[in-house]
Parts: sequence; C-alpha cells; structure tokens
Amino acid sequence: MEEDADNLESHLRALKQLELEPNTLCESMLIFVITQRLDDESRKQYEMELHSNDLPRWDKFLDFLIKRSQALENVQRNYSLKNKNEYSPKFKSLVVKSDKRTCPLCSLEPHPIFKCKQFHDMSVQDRNNKIKSLNLCFNCLGHHLIKNCVKLNKKCKFCNANHNPLLCNASVPRQVANETNRNFPSPQSSSGVIHDRSVANSSLKPYTPTTACLYNEVGERSVLLSTAKVKVQSAAGVWVSMTAILDSGSQQSLCSFQAANVLGLEKQDFYATIAGVGGSCFSARKRVSTEISNGDSFKRKLNFLLVPEITGCVPTQPFDLTKTNLPQNITYADAEFNIPKQIDILLGGEIFYELLKTKQIKLHDNSMILQDSVFGYIVIGSIQNDQSSYYFCNFIQVQVDKNLTKFWDLEAIGIKEESSSNPNDQAMQHFKSSVRFNSGRYEVGFPWKRDKQELNDNFSVAENRAKSLAKRFIRDPTLFKQYFEILKEYESQGIIERVFQTEKPTDRAVFYLPHQAVFRQESLTTKMRIVFDASSHEDGQLALNECIWPGANLNPNIFHLLIYFRLNTIAITADIERAFLQISLRDEDRDSVRFLFPELESNQTNPYKFQVYRFKRVMFGVNVSPFLLSATIKYHIEKYREQYPAATEMLDTCFYLDDVISGD
Repeated sequence: MEEDADNLESHLRALKQLELEPNTLCESMLIFVITQRLDDESRKQYEMELHSNDLPRWDKFLDFLIKRSQALENVQRNYSLKNKNEYSPKFKSLVVKSDKRTCPLCSLEPHPIFKCKQFHDMSVQDRNNKIKSLNLCFNCLGHHLIKNCVKLNKKCKFCNANHNPLLCNASVPRQVANETNRNFPSPQSSSGVIHDRSVANSSLKPYTPTTACLYNEVGERSVLLSTAKVKVQSAAGVWVSMTAILDSGSQQSLCSFQAANVLGLEKQDFYATIAGVGGSCFSARKRVSTEISNGDSFKRKLNFLLVPEITGCVPTQPFDLTKTNLPQNITYADAEFNIPKQIDILLGGEIFYELLKTKQIKLHDNSMILQDSVFGYIVIGSIQNDQSSYYFCNFIQVQVDKNLTKFWDLEAIGIKEESSSNPNDQAMQHFKSSVRFNSGRYEVGFPWKRDKQELNDNFSVAENRAKSLAKRFIRDPTLFKQYFEILKEYESQGIIERVFQTEKPTDRAVFYLPHQAVFRQESLTTKMRIVFDASSHEDGQLALNECIWPGANLNPNIFHLLIYFRLNTIAITADIERAFLQISLRDEDRDSVRFLFPELESNQTNPYKFQVYRFKRVMFGVNVSPFLLSATIKYHIEKYREQYPAATEMLDTCFYLDDVISGD
C-alpha cells in the first residue's frame, strides 16, 4: 500500500510537469476511485477519519495510506508467509540483457557492424554503399530506422552532418576509430529487459515517456570482466567449449537460448523472475540442466535459467596485449580475453567461489590481477586503452508511466507519426526498387531488415496450433466446412497455392504462420475470417514481423479527411474488395508465409494429416502489409497523374488504406 501511494504521488508529479495541475474536484474523484479498490476494513478506517462535509484532500489521503500501510506491516510482522511454494522464485543478477546484433557484413560472430574489422578496412565510400545496401541506420549503424534512432540529434563531429563519423569523408582514420558511434542497450520500463540498443539523448524533455541507459565515455582505461572457456556437456554427451562470465552478484546461473540450442539440451518449464540493477525485472520461463567441466578433474552439474541473451560482447572492443607484459608461463582461463566475443553462459554466486583458488598475481601497480581458478588464471582489473570506451551504470528512469502515456496515445485522433520521421525509409526504398506490374497486377516483396537465415521456420508452433484446430474441426464439422470453403476459394483465385516440396529450401526464408477463425456476426459480407499470426515464434527465436521493416504510415490525417468529407454536399465512399489480396507477392518471399491446414479424412482416422499452403499475395497480418497496400495505391495514382489530373488529386488525399472517403 505504501508503494502504491508512492506511485500515485509520482504520477501526479508527472502531470504537474506537463502543466496539468489537478484541482480539488479532480483529487476527490481520484480519491473515490482509489478507495473503491481498498479492502473493506481500510475503506472503513478512512471514512471514519473524515470529520466534515468538505471534499477530501489529496495530501491527507496520502498520509492515511502511508499510516495504514505501516500499521498493517507492524501487525503482520510476526507472522510468516504461508504456501511459499505458490510463488515463483525470484533471483537477482547484475547482468543486463541486450539485443543480439549479428554482424550483417562478415557473419563470423555476433558483433555490431561498427566493431567489424572488415568494415573498418573499407574506404569511406565503400562503407556508405554497404550501409545503404544493408538497409542500416546511417546515424548509428544499427538495425533500425533513422526515425527510431535516439541519437538522431547528434551530429557528425567532423562535418556536423547527420551521419556516423565512420561514414564521413572529412574524418581522420584514428579519430574515426576513437569516435565510432556505438549502440547500447535501452532498458524497457515494464520488465527491465533491454530490448533495443540505444544511447540516452540529453535533449529529451523531462516528460518523455522513455527509459534511459546512462553511460560514460572515456578514453583511458577499460575494466576487464571475468571470462573463462568452460567445457559444457551437450545432450549427446559431447563436451563443447563455451565462453562463460563469472558473476558473484548473480544468485542464479544463466544460459542463452542459442547456446542451449547448440547443446541440444532439453528445455524444462520453470518460471522465475530475474531482478537486475535499478529494480529492473524480467521473467525466465525455461531452464536446462547439464554439467560443466574444466576438461580435467573438475565437474559440476548445474541448473541454468534460459534467457534470450546474457549480455553484449565482452570486452566491448579489442585491445593490444603487448602493453600488458602478462606472464607467458601460466594457463589462462580465457586466452583470448582481449577479443570481443559473445557470452554463452553465466556462472553465478552458487558456484562462483568454488571456482576460485587462493593464488593471485598482481600487475601494473595492482591495476590488473591474475586470479587462479579451476579453469586457469582469470584476468581482472583495468587496462590502458587508446580507444574510447563506454561504462554502463544501467540506471533505469521512467519519466512518465507508460500506461498513462499509452492511454493518451489511444485517445489521440488518427495515427500519429513520430516527430523524427525518416525521409529515407528503408521500406520505401525497397518498395521503389522492387515494385513491378506483372500479369495485370502489381507485384511487391518484403523489405527484410535482417538476414533471412536468422529466421527460424516456426514449424513446431504452427503444427501445435494446427493440431488444436483439427480437434475443433472434429467437434464442429460446420467450422471445418467454412474454413475449407474459404481456402478452396483462395486457391481457385490464385491467392494461395499448395506446397508439395518436402525439403526445406536453403536459398530463401521459410516461416509457418499459425492461424485461427475470427467471427463477426454483425458483418453483412464476411462473417468468418481466417486470421494469421506473423508475430508468433518459438522460444528464443525471431518472429516474421521482427525481420521485416514495417514501413511508414502513408495514410492522410484522419481528422482532416473527415472534416473535408463533411464539407461536401454529396458523399462519396468506396473501397477495394480484398485490397491486400489484390497485390502479388514475389516468388522468393512466398515461402515465408506458409501455413498448415489439417485435412480431415472421411473416416477421421488420421486427424493430423496436414497440407502445406503458401500465400501468393500480400496477406493481412504481416506488419508491412498496410504499408505495401498504401504504397502500391499511391504508386498507381502517381502513374496516371498526368493522364487524369483531377481524379488523381482527389484520390491522393481521400484514400485511407483501401477506403475512399470524399464528396462533391
């Protein structure tokens, strides 16, 4: 209750920062809403404290909540909690997870492109061409649109233009190496899991609904973290060498999904909450069990919680070992501790001190320490580094409650574009270069923002959903008949086609879409629709929507559109029948929109016999579909602008997706 009171006070302060000062009536309404959610006894106590007919005051209400909370806490202090097993365990870890950034250039190891040696060896012109061809952000070289880049206002230090210093012709090689813009994790306020690499922008206004991951840029010393090469036993009994980070501040050992998949370990259902720095939390829903070893006498069986990624590359950048004067006659736990690499597992406090031995070697005025362990000597401390570095403090700051911000966004009229729009939208660039008019209809392709090989086929998820659908068909033959008739119509019209190829193609992306029926009894035309889920994914894998640029919002302002519509005497409305399905999808992208359909036999002896289909047209459900529809319509209008100037001018401003809203 005391925590709720603090949150309420925080939200009110946020409203005051927005110059929305609550008045007495507003406070009374808010107090009424909150008291309805209190327990009966607390509500009774509050009513007894009201001594007049005046409207209740907010400050006194907060005082009551705090005092009531303290009283309840004192009363219950001597009672232990019952049924502890009903609660999921909560572990604390100092490691903060960041998004995986596989290098789109060399594909040798998961590092950002600005750390890629092959990229640094290119000329400035070649770098620009490569960034353009890979559809990366010209500002920070990240895997996102420029409009989503939090460093948008940061200019190039050499020419003050909107690009990365690595892409600047005025840069000096050494300066470029020292001033490379790097992406760093931006925590998500709800779970504490960092989902996008970004750097906090000091120009953001205080009320901006975002989280900040503060960092410090220095150019003198880098701190070394404890890494080691560890033998981990796979499901087949083979010992695989993996990179581990030793973290005494973590109560639980962790393993990345990628490492677990390489080892082929069986994933067990297990729910736990992992709390990080600043109170950030996220949930782990799987765990694995296996043995670790040093390749000799030391062996230990451990349970690992599975997380999408443990941390970024460690160290953040390579450094020269010739300046360290490290002894050569000892065995190191990680002989390549100076080379950035992905962390596969984290060994937490449960085993940390079992791994250490007593011997230490101190170097460089005690700034570096070689700590002996069962894996060899671990290098810890700080080291001189000529390149600029970044230290994370992982401080999470939420300026305005995200739920309140989301509510305001929903109350807005129309779809509001972000203020930092991207004139060189990757999706639009791809559309303009790939759109074709073929066999009487336009043909487009998906604007991929990730390597297609990173996309898992999602077959197991689609198969499980299809099995559940088959059970529904057996219980409800009418549903099966409706489903089958729709797919039969799709197939006859060339919207979908059967896939008879048994082998998975290696030269294109393959993704199976789960689907279900959605009923709208009030609809006059289509009472049942088949809805496809392009956001589904297997544990630790990417969804189709995560691999495709969504494209910009090309629709006009809905408020202006409706006002213009009301100004006319005669209303004109029209729409395109099955607009999305009128646009053809290029052949190389069709396998990424496959789906399974259970074809029930007459005797129903094998209800799980599946037929594979794939879409030949743009389907609703993929994040880029609205953009492709709007872009195709605008492309078609522009094509006939000179021939029909009046009609194209009207259509250009009156189309909202597939609907025309106009008048005369």
